Amino acid sequence: MAGSTKPATNGHGNGRGAEAVPTKARPAPGAETFGMGIFLVSLAVLFVAGIVAYAVVRSRAGAWPPPNSPPLPDTLGVSTAIIVAGSAAIQWALACIRAEQRIRFRTALSLTLALALAFLASQTTTWIQLATLRATVRSSLYAYLFYFLTGLHALHVIGGIVPLVVITVNAFYDRYSAVSYGAVRFCTMYWHFLAVVWLVLFGLLVAAG
Repeated sequence: MAGSTKPATNGHGNGRGAEAVPTKARPAPGAETFGMGIFLVSLAVLFVAGIVAYAVVRSRAGAWPPPNSPPLPDTLGVSTAIIVAGSAAIQWALACIRAEQRIRFRTALSLTLALALAFLASQTTTWIQLATLRATVRSSLYAYLFYFLTGLHALHVIGGIVPLVVITVNAFYDRYSAVSYGAVRFCTMYWHFLAVVWLVLFGLLVAAG
């Protein structure tokens, strides 16, 4: 009949109307969050493996830490305060972009980036102090595991700085809004993960030291 229209289809001829087909540019709802969750779980497995190895070596050691081992530097506590502050700062950034507070959003991201760099500087100071006291990766298994765990975490911090720089730059170009801030949310998840992992490592190292 003239003027009649056919129901739109989704490409499979089911007549239920047009439906968005997930693509790389427009993934299915929740797919990106699920993928980020899988990524963080895989990283968690890596750290858990390192912690288990540390626990096994410690349980088999006669004395832990070994005699004449230097005390852990106070800078470890400084690092802990810094990464917790960084986690709070990026959560602030997320809240700001959701509220369309762009100036505060940029400030919060810049602060997070500065704290991330400060964390690495604090960790480097810790390693230098221990090396000065002749506690190196070759001095004992205790020192080796300390460098391994803290170094593994530092590598992931460096990996997190790269996207953090990207979203900070994008923030100054107003590329995020209250309805489009996925990259900021995923970066926030990652930094919270790093903070939690560090708190676990810090507790483990302090309890052992």
